[in-house]
Amino acid sequence: MKDGHLGLWLWIVFAGCLFYSHYIDAQPDNRIPFNVGYYIKGVANVDQRDVDAALKIWSHEIGAMYGFDVHVNLYESMNQLVKDFAGNKLDFVSMQTIDYFEYESDFKTKPEMASLKDDRVTIKYFLLVKADGEIKDLAHLRDKRCVMKKDNRLAMMYMDTVLLKAGLPDAEDFFADIRDKVKENQAALSVFFGRADACVISDIGFAMMSELNPQMGRKLKVLVSSDALVDVVAFFHENFPETSKKRAIQGIMQGVKQSKRAAQLKLLLNSAGMAPVTNRQLDGMRALWADYHRLKVK
Repeated sequence: MKDGHLGLWLWIVFAGCLFYSHYIDAQPDNRIPFNVGYYIKGVANVDQRDVDAALKIWSHEIGAMYGFDVHVNLYESMNQLVKDFAGNKLDFVSMQTIDYFEYESDFKTKPEMASLKDDRVTIKYFLLVKADGEIKDLAHLRDKRCVMKKDNRLAMMYMDTVLLKAGLPDAEDFFADIRDKVKENQAALSVFFGRADACVISDIGFAMMSELNPQMGRKLKVLVSSDALVDVVAFFHENFPETSKKRAIQGIMQGVKQSKRAAQLKLLLNSAGMAPVTNRQLDGMRALWADYHRLKVK
């Protein structure tokens, strides 16, 4: 499954946990309508079984438990999603942050939640090279081999921005070869064993690999690092009742902690759940977005 990815599909699963943490004896006619939209075009390589499982959990087990009547809408067209949101047909929407920024003026609302990784809503991206190798700065990587997780648009945006800010070509023109790997650890191992010269990996992924194999931490070094970035956001429609929103947010946070099913899904999908996000936590992502689009048009 594509990186972020996992994050977007985790919203389908974990946002459902807002209904699973507490039981409310609500009859179907008394349930609060809750229409959810997900932009999935940017999330390639998903297993249809993951989608089916998420929808089954939501519609058959979770919605009724918390007094909501949930309807999930998966969108491949952003224009249609924007139209439905503007028409008040959606109460809650989630997507990758880079997609949200592109259409922010259309949504006219701010992100209120983001996916959790290792108990925080932000990640950093590292460009790793051999600690004892000849690569001392970005310029030394010209015409070298780079590896990153497959279809990670945010990681590629970061890499392009770093290179362009240094006065170098973007990644596609700078590296001799950019190879895709299904998992982050495969990208790091490629550098570790000399099959690549550099890789882009999240700080969480690198910390986990270094803990499992301390040699990784000693043999690889961080050449450059991104600021803290938020990769997936979610937001409510302004007309969604405030009392329902508060209950939804509380349920999302508590349900992930309390539900055994959520705990199993966290292990399966490698995420810690979701939490509120602040404007300040989005600053790093906004800066990257602005730098990327400023430099790309030169």
